[in-house]
Order: sequence, then structure tokens, then C-alpha cells
Amino acid sequence: MTQSPEAVPTPVVKKSRFPKAAPYIIGNEAAERFSYYGLRSILVTFLVAGFYNPHNIASQTTTANAHANEVTHLFVTLSYFMPLVGGILADWFFGKYKVILWISMIYCLGNLFTSSFTTSLPMFSTGLVMIAIGAGGIKSCVSANVGDQFDKSNQDLLSKVYGWFYFSINAGSMVSTVLIPWTYENYGPRLAFGIPGVLMALATIIFFSGRKMYVRVPPAGVNKNNFVFISAYALTNLGKKLKHVELPGQQQLQLL
Repeated sequence: MTQSPEAVPTPVVKKSRFPKAAPYIIGNEAAERFSYYGLRSILVTFLVAGFYNPHNIASQTTTANAHANEVTHLFVTLSYFMPLVGGILADWFFGKYKVILWISMIYCLGNLFTSSFTTSLPMFSTGLVMIAIGAGGIKSCVSANVGDQFDKSNQDLLSKVYGWFYFSINAGSMVSTVLIPWTYENYGPRLAFGIPGVLMALATIIFFSGRKMYVRVPPAGVNKNNFVFISAYALTNLGKKLKHVELPGQQQLQLL
């Protein structure tokens, strides 16, 4: 009598799990992007109407628009420069969690200034600087913080979480660019700038609420083998180098 072969047990495949911190990061990003793009959607319009041409004088329209666009471009430029600074602070000194939390507080303070000082250009501009520092300072840290939450056990879910992460960016910015101009038109600048401030405060609270869930990668310390140090060294030593170029006839030309 022949015996039937024993059945080979099927290995149990452990199901991947989403990081517990993912909802906090995604919620934080949605609220923060709402705040930033909501403010940007009315910035030029408000600067013209509130400061550069408050009486709507036709002869001043071109100049007022030019001033408003200049301020807005400077604001955006600072916003896109600060990710470099935020990344250096996070990677070398403090880690992503502390940089995101601390700079988010500066961000919130900037929103408080823009919503409170709608009749003072210097104070309003101070708020814009703080918002640009905040929005840019956390930009390079937040997306990298998403990747830090994964390991080999759930890396197959990384693309899905990043998909939701970038969806939150687009959703927050889309809603704000519709809602905030309407609010400005119907209820004035204080409320229109106040709503982004509330959303940024909410973003900070959401991020802080997940503090026990995050995987925190410690800072690596100062690394001199990078773009910043190499570029700085090249620029500071550019004027010190003397090059001798041999010319036909064994003549030498000394170049600075």
C-alpha cells in the first residue's frame, strides 16, 4: 500500500503594515499646504489694495502691481531657498523632528503677524519673512520624514504612502486657492489671512500629536564632503590661486 506524500506547509506571509505615524504626517502636510497656498493666492491682490494703491488710483496701478509682484517673488524665493537651510539643520545638528516642530512655530507666528497687521506694511512683511522661513525650512524635512518611517518589513507600501502624501499636498492647495480668495472678497483680509493661520496651527498640533509614533533618525553631524563645503572652499580660494600657462616661445603668462 503506497503512502501519499505529506503536504508541504505553506509559509505564512506576514502582511505589511502602514507606519503608525503616516496619518499624522499626511494630515500635517495637507493643513500646511492649505495655509501656504491660501496665503499666496491673495498676496498680490492684498498688497496692491492694502498698501501700494489703497485708493485705486489708475495712474498708480502699474507701479503698485510691480511692487506687489516684487514682494511676492522675494517671498517665494526665500521659501525655496530655505529648504537648503532646513535640510542642513536637520541632517547635521537637530534631526528632522525638532526642525519641523521648531520651525513650524515660527511659521505660526508669521501667520499671526499677517492676519493681525493688515494695516502695517513693515509688520506684515515681517510675518511674510517668518512664513517663508517656516514653509521652506520644513519642506525638505517633511517628505524625507515619510521615508524614515519605513523599514524592510513594509517598504512595499512606501509608494502608496507617498501617493497619499502628494495627494494631500494637491488637495490642500486646491481647496485653499478656491476658498481663500472668496473669503478675502466677501469678508476682508483679516479673516482671509486668519484661516491659513488656523490651518498652520492645526498642522503643528497634528504633527506634535504623533510625536510618540515617529521613527527619528538622529543627525549625522557635520560632513565636509558635500556641496556646501566644497563650493565655499572653491569660492574662497578662487582669488588665491596663481596659474602659469606656458605660451609658445617658453613665455609665461601669470593669471589671477
